[in-house]
Formats: sequence, structure tokens, C-alpha cells
Amino acid sequence: MKSRDLALVAILLAIGTVIYAFTPNLGVMTPDTVATFAVLAIMLVRPKLSAGLGIGIVAGLIGMFFSKSPIAWFNVVVHAAGALNATFWTSKLPEMKVGPVYWKALVITVC
Repeated sequence: MKSRDLALVAILLAIGTVIYAFTPNLGVMTPDTVATFAVLAIMLVRPKLSAGLGIGIVAGLIGMFFSKSPIAWFNVVVHAAGALNATFWTSKLPEMKVGPVYWKALVITVC
């Protein structure tokens, strides 16, 4: 991964962490913006599977420190699995453009 891509991933994870740290609970849940920004970074950088796993592990470790869950270590497993899923689908799906709208991001987010 190039240093420019690494810097982009670091900035996006930092933004997601700051938002996650100050987001109040919405009902009984807190939106996981660290995972959201990790998937956004994966879709922008398009890393290999090993680099995508690394992004997921780092996102899980960051999310673990700010988690409001009683089993915070589970964030590492969940973020790593989500990052692998996003990396796989980012590399395998075609562009899926219909008119001016790209549907690939929606499909990856749902997966």
C-alpha cells in the first residue's frame, strides 16, 4: 500500500474515532462510525485482502477503546470480518453504474 493510501486510511479512521467517541447513544445503540469509515477507506483505496484485514484489525482496536459494550474485545473480530467482507466485494463486483448513480457502494454496504 502506498504512503498516500496509508495516510488516507489513517485520516478516515481518525475522523471515525472522533465521531464515535462523542456520539451519544441512540436508544440502546451507538452507531459505529469507526467501522463505517473503515469500509469507506477500503472502497477508496481498494487494498488487497491482507491490507484490508489490517485495516479491520486497526479499526477494531481503535473501536475497542471507545466501546460502550461489556465485551469490547469483540470489536476486533467484528471489524476484521467486516473489513475482509468489504475488501472481497470491492475487488469482485463490477462498477454497477445506472445512469449517473453508482450502486456498488450500496451493495458493499449491505453485504
